[in-house]
Amino acid sequence: MKPLAPTLTAALAGARLQQHERGVHAAVGASAAAGLLLVVGLGETHHQLEAWSWLTALAMALGLRLLIAATLRRRRNLGQPVAAPAWILGFRLAFLAHGLVWGAALPTLADGPESVFYIWLAVVLMVAGSYIVSPFDLVAPSLFGAPAVIGLALTAAAGQADIGLNLALVGMLFLATVQLASLRTHRMMTEHALLQHNEGLRLAELQRSEARLQEAQHLAQVGSFDWDPVSGALDWSDEHFRLWGLAPGSCTPDYALFRSAIHPGDLEDIELQLATALAGQSRYDCVHRLRAHDGIERVIHGRAEVSFDDQGRALRMLGTVHDVTERRQAAEALERSLDNLTLTLNATGDAIFASDATDAGQSLLFVNERMLQMWGIPPEEARELTPATVMRHAGAQFRDPPREIRRIQEIITSSEPAEDRVELKDGRVLLRRCHPMHRAGRWVRVWGFRDITVEAQALRQLELARDEAERANLAKSEFLNQMSHELRTPLNAILGFSQLLQYDPDLPETLQEDVQEILKAGHHLLGLINEILDLARIESGRVKVQLESVDLQEVLADCLGLIAPQAQARGLRVESAGLPELQLCADPKRLKQVLLNLLSNAVKYNREQGRIRLTAHQHPVGRLRLSISDDGPGIPADRLDELFQPFNRLGAESSEVEGTGIGLTITRQLTELMHGSVGVISPEGEGATFWIELPLAQRPHPQEEPRAAEPQQAHLELLPEMR
Repeated sequence: MKPLAPTLTAALAGARLQQHERGVHAAVGASAAAGLLLVVGLGETHHQLEAWSWLTALAMALGLRLLIAATLRRRRNLGQPVAAPAWILGFRLAFLAHGLVWGAALPTLADGPESVFYIWLAVVLMVAGSYIVSPFDLVAPSLFGAPAVIGLALTAAAGQADIGLNLALVGMLFLATVQLASLRTHRMMTEHALLQHNEGLRLAELQRSEARLQEAQHLAQVGSFDWDPVSGALDWSDEHFRLWGLAPGSCTPDYALFRSAIHPGDLEDIELQLATALAGQSRYDCVHRLRAHDGIERVIHGRAEVSFDDQGRALRMLGTVHDVTERRQAAEALERSLDNLTLTLNATGDAIFASDATDAGQSLLFVNERMLQMWGIPPEEARELTPATVMRHAGAQFRDPPREIRRIQEIITSSEPAEDRVELKDGRVLLRRCHPMHRAGRWVRVWGFRDITVEAQALRQLELARDEAERANLAKSEFLNQMSHELRTPLNAILGFSQLLQYDPDLPETLQEDVQEILKAGHHLLGLINEILDLARIESGRVKVQLESVDLQEVLADCLGLIAPQAQARGLRVESAGLPELQLCADPKRLKQVLLNLLSNAVKYNREQGRIRLTAHQHPVGRLRLSISDDGPGIPADRLDELFQPFNRLGAESSEVEGTGIGLTITRQLTELMHGSVGVISPEGEGATFWIELPLAQRPHPQEEPRAAEPQQAHLELLPEMR
């Protein structure tokens, strides 16, 4: 036998459970009455104790059946889930317990042939009644009737087999008849349950389909109608009611109700289209305005098919109404946007057109007026303009047509944006751009041309001016280099003779002071010449740096030793702190020159008895910042930008502090040549802090790497003469 589907099995189980619920009270009442009558009717033919004990057992079995039914009903009332197979099993077990009690009636209550007859009759009637009460679950009455056979066997074994067998034969024939009737009833009830289940499934599916249709119509804002032009009967879907501004089912629709919401300006056209459709001359397909009963104006697209009889008379019109208000608004907004875009593109100075990238023979998708003007295309050709037509007009104006054609072929075979220049015969220069785009399932190329003749000329003049400035700067550097060499020769002679005079013991003391002034001025002039030479070499690109690993502490110690006499002469205290054992990537000679420039400035521009502080902070990106701070007057904030300009001392030239004004310029350029940077922080009146940042030669071990928020510092040992 083919197994039933799970849904059918569940439906049958539910029907069986309902049968047990419905029949429990009748079965319990009948069993209780039969048991009580049996005990009372037998009277003194049996022992009272056994009789009442049996009756108590019967009451307990009946109470079990009532308890199961009451518990099941309570769960249903509370809305709790009910597993039908489990509850059916409970009812069957209760049937078994009930049957065991009735099976015990024979050995317990039998006291002679007469009592056996009555007891057996009661048992047979109870078993037959169980089959009648539970024909949809034959297992339960079978569990009830089985103990009766056991009771019969016990009676026969007790010496009353002749009576028990006769009664058994009669009872079994009766029960067989009842079972056959129950089987027929079981089959009929099963078929009825299956029929109800299938009808329920079809009804549920129909309801779901109807609900899905209603939901789909609501989401799509599509209503449907069915009109009988002969009788005038009209049926609307729920969404049709909503589109007309009415609650679904709030009234009976008719043609007058349909007509009442049509915009007066569209009513005549609607009625004309309906008349032609009903006459079979055309389909009903119309877009019209609607003034719905809820006060909202909508745009409706109505479509319908008309059915005709053999004589051509209209019998039925079946159609839909679709709310296309948003689509109409979007179309109008798109049209306005296109108009605005066209006006904007026509107002721009750029020539623009768009073409299909896969079909060169197709007309242009868009072209603005500037495009026609730029290439001299007559307006009458604009409507059917193709890329080939544009190429014909443009090619006649190219200065180098073969080159431009090759370039265009390269552009259209590439999927990347392109930008280049086009030179025309009349001297104009155009900036050409091409952007490929994938839109609506196809590739489109947007071309743009901008006349940059003026800009190109200005750029050319700028390039010429730049070249001239570079030549002038190079000439200046060559001049400075030449002049510096020319000046050093006589200056070295002056310094040499001055030194000879300085060590002449016969030279008068007054002349000794003059010689010192000559030496002082000569050394100052020599330093200025050397700095000018350095600046000229850097600007002309003749200075090359040799980057290598440089020990920070070693370079600092050398520099501090060189400036120690100047610092001691002014009573300055030098404090240094930095990261230990760090190697910088720098040119040793140029790094020392940079540090000496900054340290010399810190000495010269400091106050008497002031401090010079050196600190070093390592950054996580593998760079080191070395800072040199002084206690001088500081630098005005509005003049910090002028600090690194050559020959600009910010007014210090009028002071007693010597300087050339190009030391910081050289410092910046040398630092940048070493892939570093230099800067200054100077709160006015609180001194200045100059810093340089340079890359580290190698990163330290991770365990030694300091955190960014708490840079490690270590004091450097000062030279003895600087303490």
